Amino acid sequence: MSAAQLIERIPIQGLNNESDYFILRVSGNSMYPKIEEGDKVMIRRQSNVDSGDIAAILFDNESATIKKVIYGEDWLELVPINPDYMTKRIEGADLERCRVLGKVVQLIKEF
Repeated sequence: MSAAQLIERIPIQGLNNESDYFILRVSGNSMYPKIEEGDKVMIRRQSNVDSGDIAAILFDNESATIKKVIYGEDWLELVPINPDYMTKRIEGADLERCRVLGKVVQLIKEF
């Protein structure tokens, strides 16, 4: 599972309100090859995302994970891009333990 940690606020000019965004550094390779370990992702703070969006999700107040989110009638799935990792389905009472932190809006790679 890909974990991420908050590393910095993002002072980018042109954003409507920079406090609506934060950056996570990715740890792990569940989203490889699109997002690799060590990449940074800019997240727009929002409490829900559309099905199919890539988002930062917090489960059980542990480390955030970056995954594609798919919604069903009373469940959601956290879908990795890397086929070596399994999709995690969250349903029933476990949905209360899951929180969307925001939508991934930009990938930042360092060379």
